[in-house]
Amino acid sequence: IEVSWSLDGNSDIPDFAVSRSEGAGGSFLEIPGAPIIRDQMKFTFSDRDFGGGESYRYRVEYMDGTDRRFLFETEAVQTPMVPLSLAQNRPNPFNPSTTIIFYLPEPARVALEIFDVNGRCVRVLRDCAMQRGEQSVEWDGRDGRGNPLSSGVYFCRLTAGGEKISKKMVLLK
Repeated sequence: IEVSWSLDGNSDIPDFAVSRSEGAGGSFLEIPGAPIIRDQMKFTFSDRDFGGGESYRYRVEYMDGTDRRFLFETEAVQTPMVPLSLAQNRPNPFNPSTTIIFYLPEPARVALEIFDVNGRCVRVLRDCAMQRGEQSVEWDGRDGRGNPLSSGVYFCRLTAGGEKISKKMVLLK
């Protein structure tokens, strides 16, 4: 979700505070250290920490010395449901390690496993409860005992919320 605003060219550039409210009647909570991108006198805040199927409102205030002054508030923004997803590992092919990124639409018990071409599980990277949102896990190309695996094709399987997704990965030495 992007929230953008601009100031006239003669203004001093104040510090801003961005707050978010979940739902139409929720109270606003400040987003600490909200990253605001500046392009001359245009400002943009990008919120990447939100749940699918939710409604959010944003409030922007500016600091005038020790005072905070209201600048504007957005209408409610409805976010679409985002399904469980498993991105292609990066880099691929890889040596010696790769990053696996996936998205959980809601908190869930997650199993993230690596299989060889014969279908044997060679490593369990995660088997735990995880929060919703984008997750990142690094795999070092080793089996469950810490031994380096040989070059070849491996499969990453993500299991969460009763769904399973797999991706092919190539380890090159």
